[in-house]
Amino acid sequence: MKMWNGKEAVAIAKKLLHSPHFLQPVMPPVEQHGGAGRDSTPFESYAVGQMAEDGDDDEEDVYKNWRPPKQNTDFALHAGQSEKAVLLKLGFNLMLNSKEIGGSHGLDAKGFLTPDALRAIGIGNYTRLCRRSGKVVEESRKMLRREKCSAAARKQVRLARDDLELSIFYRQLDDMAFCVPRQHTHTISYQDGMSIKQETLLKKSKKAILDEYRRDCEDRERMRSG
Repeated sequence: MKMWNGKEAVAIAKKLLHSPHFLQPVMPPVEQHGGAGRDSTPFESYAVGQMAEDGDDDEEDVYKNWRPPKQNTDFALHAGQSEKAVLLKLGFNLMLNSKEIGGSHGLDAKGFLTPDALRAIGIGNYTRLCRRSGKVVEESRKMLRREKCSAAARKQVRLARDDLELSIFYRQLDDMAFCVPRQHTHTISYQDGMSIKQETLLKKSKKAILDEYRRDCEDRERMRSG
C-alpha cells in the first residue's frame, strides 16, 4: 500500500496501518468525549483511536496496557506499570476478588483492564482516570485533606506525580517509536528497524522526550481549536 505525502507516493508499512495514530481524524472539542475538551488533559491524547460508545464510554486502544514489561523497550508496558504505581501511592483499591489486579488478573488478553477491574478502581473507563477532574486528582485531594496537608501526604502526592510523569515519558517514547520516520532499507526487517529506533529513543534524555510530548500536546490543541 502506498500513500501520497505531498511530493511522492511512499510505501506504508503494514504495522503502521494498524496503529491507532494512522490517519487519526481530528474532532472539534464539542464532538470529542461528549464535549469534555476543556476538562481533558494532554495525558488523554494517548487514548487516540477511542470511539464514543453509548454516548459516554470509550474503548481503550493498544497503548493502555498493564502487563509486566520484559525488556527496556517495552514502552507501553513500562507506562502501564508507572500508572499502577500512581494508583498504589494514592491508596486506590486494586483488589479484585481478594487478589491484586495485575499479571493476568483483572486484565484481558491484550493487557487492558477489564470492566470489573475498572469498577474496582472506581472508574467507568480509563479516560476518567487522569483528566483534570479525574479520579487521580480527586484521590490526591482526598489524601491531602485527610492528612491535613502533612509533609508525609505532600511527599506521597509528589511521588505519585513523578510516577505519572514517568508514564507520560514512556507513552511518548512509544508514540515516537511508531510515528518517527524510519530509513527504508531492504537489508533490515521492519521489526529490527523498530528495535533500533526504540534503542535510539532510549538514549535521549527524559527532558528531551517530555519536551517533545509538550510540543505534540500544543499541536493537538491548535488542531482542535482550528
